[in-house]
This record gives sequence, structure tokens and C-alpha cells, in this order.
Amino acid sequence: MRFKILAFLLLVLAYKSLAQRNYTGKYNDHFGHELRLNSDSTFKHTTRIDLIYSWTSGIWEFNNDTIYLKPVFIYDTLTFVNKEKVIIDSLVLSFDEKGEKINSDQYATLTREYGGIKQNQFIIPEKVYYKEDRLYLIGKNGRLIKKKSKPFKTRNKHISWYIKKN
Repeated sequence: MRFKILAFLLLVLAYKSLAQRNYTGKYNDHFGHELRLNSDSTFKHTTRIDLIYSWTSGIWEFNNDTIYLKPVFIYDTLTFVNKEKVIIDSLVLSFDEKGEKINSDQYATLTREYGGIKQNQFIIPEKVYYKEDRLYLIGKNGRLIKKKSKPFKTRNKHISWYIKKN
């Protein structure tokens, strides 16, 4: 009996790990968004529009062809001295992918250097639906968004879903 239960559990785990491999890869949409799903259940979402670059990383999981994205923010510890000469530590979103301790002068320099590069400047979708190497956004009503949409100041409509790139 124990052998059957163990075999069943191993079969379920093997199925889940094989199914997850189908989702992994790089997906792009027409509006400058890229979503990279890694096989270790981490993701990185980037947006590039003109001089603006935003990134968000986190973990993902799937259930019935729906992929759930959970951001994991990276923080720097900003240390500064207030008017009363008290040292205060505060958390700020990191400009890069490693958290570190910085002072107010370093923070000002990083703000100038990185300019339009910010973590989580654009809110990422909480969940997307996978179908035939495409990731569809899910609307507030729970339905898939399959309509083409117009970007700002253009007459052309473009697809609103992510397409897998190999």
C-alpha cells in the first residue's frame, strides 16, 4: 500500500514538473513587455518604452493553464541622518537586482545614473492564461482579453497577448 501511494506521489510530481517545462521561455507582446518564465519557478518581467525601462522579478506557479505571478521586490537599505543627528534606516526599491546598504549621496547618484530605470514602475499582471504558446491577460471579469488594442496616438490595433519566442 505504501508503495502505491509513493508511486502515485512521484507520478504527480513528475507530471507537474514536465507540465511546467511547457510554460518556460520568453514571451513578448507588441507594447514593449517581456516576460521570462524560468524552469526554477522564477520570472522576470521587463518593459521598454522609449527611454523608460522597468523590471520586476518574482516567482510563478501554474494551475489549470493559469500562471500566477507573484512579485518579489528587491530593496536597498537607505541610511541617512535626520536633523536631530539620529541615524535612520529606510527601505527603498533597488535600482539593480542586488540589495545593498546605501547612503543618501549614493541614492542621489543612483537616481541620476539610472534615470528611467526603475523596479516595478509598471504593474505586472497577477495572472495570465496559457494557450498554444500564448499568454492571455485575464480581465477583471475573469475573461481572457483577446481583442486587439490601440496604443496611444495611433490608428492601428495590435494584439494584446504575449507570444512565446524561442
